[in-house]
Amino acid sequence: MKRGRLVSLFILFFAAAAFVTNLIANCSDRWWVNAREGGEKTFRRAGLWQVCFDMYRHRFDYYGKIYNGCWWLFSPEIRMLRSWISNYWLRWVQTLSTLSLICSLFALGSSINVNRQDNFRSARHVLIQSSLHIVAALLMFCTVILFGVDGKRRDWMMNWQFNWFGWSYKLAIVSCILQFIAGIFSIYQGSNKYLLDMYDFIKEEQKLEKLSTLKFPPLPHTGVVERNGSKTQLHQYM
Repeated sequence: MKRGRLVSLFILFFAAAAFVTNLIANCSDRWWVNAREGGEKTFRRAGLWQVCFDMYRHRFDYYGKIYNGCWWLFSPEIRMLRSWISNYWLRWVQTLSTLSLICSLFALGSSINVNRQDNFRSARHVLIQSSLHIVAALLMFCTVILFGVDGKRRDWMMNWQFNWFGWSYKLAIVSCILQFIAGIFSIYQGSNKYLLDMYDFIKEEQKLEKLSTLKFPPLPHTGVVERNGSKTQLHQYM
C-alpha cells in the first residue's frame, strides 16, 4: 500500500472518530454532574442542551413547583429556570460546540471524498480538508476551555463544591485531540502533494544533465590522409 493511501486512511479514521465523539458529547447530558458526597442532591447533572433535577424547588418560583427529572433547556416546563441555567457563557459554549460539530461533519465528508480519488489528484481538496479539521478542533478547544472555566461558577448550579466534570466533557476533549491529529496528518499530506505538483521533473532533469561532470568523452573519428608518399592519421572529435 502506498504511503499516501495509508496516510489518507489514517485521516479518515481520525475524522470519523472525532465526529462520533463530538456528536456524543453534544447530545449527552454528562458535562457537569453531582459527583461528590455531601450537600443537597437536588441537582443531578447537566449537559449543553439538557438539565436534570431531583425534587428541586427554585427559590424564586412562588408557585412552589417541584422539578424532578430531565428537561430540554428550551422546554416550556422550565421556562422559570431558563434565565438562570442558560446564561450568556453557556450560550457561547452551545454556539461554539455546534459550529465545531458542523465543521467536523464537513471535514469527514471531505476526507471521504479524498479517499475516493485515484492517486490524490488534487492537493487543493486535501488542504481544504485540513482547514476544516483545524477549524473544528479550534472551536472545540474554545468550547472545553470556556466550559472548564465558567462551569465551576458558584452562581450557576447549586452546591457547586460537590459537582465536577462528567464523561461528556472528557469526550469533548478527546474529540478535540482527534480532530487536531487529523488536521496535522491532512496538512502533511496536502503540503507534500502540493510540492509534488509544483515540482517540474523534466526541467530539473535537464538542469542536472547540464551540471553533470560524469559525462563520457566524445569518441574520435579516425581518417587517413596520404601526402608526399607518407600517410598521416587524423583524429576528429564529434
